[in-house]
Amino acid sequence: MFDNQIRRNAREGYKAGDKFLFLSLLSELLLVDSIRNKPPRYPSYSSNKSLKEMEEEIAEFEKRWAKPFKYRQTIVLYSILIVIAFAMPFLGGYLYLQADWWMFFCVLLCGVIELLCLLPLSLLNDKIKSGWKFDPNDVDMTIKQIRIIIWYSITGVTIAALLSCYPFIIPHYKENLLVILLVAFILIIHIGYLCELIGALKNVDKSIKSNISRYNN
Repeated sequence: MFDNQIRRNAREGYKAGDKFLFLSLLSELLLVDSIRNKPPRYPSYSSNKSLKEMEEEIAEFEKRWAKPFKYRQTIVLYSILIVIAFAMPFLGGYLYLQADWWMFFCVLLCGVIELLCLLPLSLLNDKIKSGWKFDPNDVDMTIKQIRIIIWYSITGVTIAALLSCYPFIIPHYKENLLVILLVAFILIIHIGYLCELIGALKNVDKSIKSNISRYNN
């Protein structure tokens, strides 16, 4: 009786072992098949367009979106932006003195708004090269008008940079290192804007003539 029990347990053990071996082999086969048939994780992208064709498409896109140059509208728009930029330091002083804001947050909020207002002025070089369409019959007048806009923008950015130093002239304010660093960072961006405008002023004749040649041929 004891021997029969041993043989019965052995047969059941063999069956369980066979099932385990079968399931192991099946799972390994499925794993190998999934790895072999797995699609690439990062499919490679190949473009059939050459560099010249892509450059032509970019040029065509610029031609499509370029707008006719309008001197008065540009002066009015830039004047509004400059006035808002000039108002930001006064707003910062008001928030500090009257609304009891921390000076750091006054400089941060008003400085960001000021820089955003002055950003279109710093992009004048791109506007001259491809953002506007100029009249080929009035090149001299166009160059004169663009020079006025650039000098106007340089003056506006310079005054805005000086006004950004308002924390150091407010009465009873003790300088804080974070405020000093933030003002210095804002002034560096103003200097970057001025460099862009000076570069546009130096190349204004060449940029306008290149623009006219691009859009009128």
